[in-house]
Amino acid sequence: MRCLLDAHPDIGCPAETNIAALIAPLWNVWSIIECGREGSADQDLSPAAKQAIGDALLTPMANYCARGGKQYYCDKSLDNVHHLTFIEKLFPESRFLLLSRHVMDTIASGLEASPWGFKAYGYQSYIHASPDNFVAALAKYWLVHVQQALQWEETHKAKCHRIHYEDLVTAPDAVLADMFTFLGVSVDLSVLDGAFTADRTAAGPGDHKVMFTSRIQADSVGRGKTVPVDLIPPNLLEAVNSKLAALGYEPVDKTWNAEPAPSSGAGEGTIWSARLVELMSDIELPPDQKSDHCGVFAIVAVDHDELRWVVDPVAGDVRQGDGNVDSVVTGTAQDLALMVAKEQNLGALMRSGRIRHVTARKNLTREDVTADMIAIMSLLHANEESGVRSESAVGA
Repeated sequence: MRCLLDAHPDIGCPAETNIAALIAPLWNVWSIIECGREGSADQDLSPAAKQAIGDALLTPMANYCARGGKQYYCDKSLDNVHHLTFIEKLFPESRFLLLSRHVMDTIASGLEASPWGFKAYGYQSYIHASPDNFVAALAKYWLVHVQQALQWEETHKAKCHRIHYEDLVTAPDAVLADMFTFLGVSVDLSVLDGAFTADRTAAGPGDHKVMFTSRIQADSVGRGKTVPVDLIPPNLLEAVNSKLAALGYEPVDKTWNAEPAPSSGAGEGTIWSARLVELMSDIELPPDQKSDHCGVFAIVAVDHDELRWVVDPVAGDVRQGDGNVDSVVTGTAQDLALMVAKEQNLGALMRSGRIRHVTARKNLTREDVTADMIAIMSLLHANEESGVRSESAVGA
């Protein structure tokens, strides 16, 4: 979004400057000088004081815009949502773009962006509050920011314009046209070609992937299907679902990890989907394969609607499609293929959330899930003469 805005001939939008965060300390300084006490956003200052603070912020804004002959400055910093009252007091003609993304995709993106620590992107305090559950911590991060944005929108509707990330990446022409109209600038769709040039993706705080991006891509939509929904505590999930509904998203429930991701069309016909079809077609089940740990189960690829199989051990039947099942094993076509072919350790796939076991049974322990998955893998390889036994012996 930042690059698209910056590519417009009238808008300057640099890397994340956190310029709005300067307002509070400057406001406090002037409050002490004028009123003899520390100030807050609820306390007003004299026009001269507000002018002085505004000028301090306008100087770097004007400097950036002057380089490209821009008329309007836009700031896309992560903490802007915490400073909206201050921003309006200083710049009452400001307009606000409220860009949202589905909570589960946001969590998946956060986990991908911070594999070795969570100092960046404002996650740190939330992780400190929930060191044993990063999913819950990032869900809380999303909730706090969305709550503040929606509260602001409620009292400033005419100044706010919503944008869904999912719409931006799947229908950018329409989204940008509406956005530019709201901002009162020309509808210039040439930004789609000019947004990702080297000068606009130069180093600076912001999206770590944008420097290596050459076009708008939709392949991150639905990536949150791998995030275990059961790691979000019920009270937090209820609050999250309330805000998802307010933003126009479908709620998240316990079936989340078993449902297919929204299809962008980008993954259709991949080598992994073809390989998964081949692997599943080769499975032969002898009938009456009863198990204490798994009944009828489904194999579901979250990134391909058509890649769904029902496996009935008693009937000895493996068929593509839907049906009534006791549990679901789900993941991307690639991860399912790696699992079925036993080319990647299933424990590692499940620990990372890339393979998920979903069932309506309650109070399952980790040991129960492990036993289910061992039984499922044994059934999938029942036609092998000794593969499972020899592998188990080596593991032991």
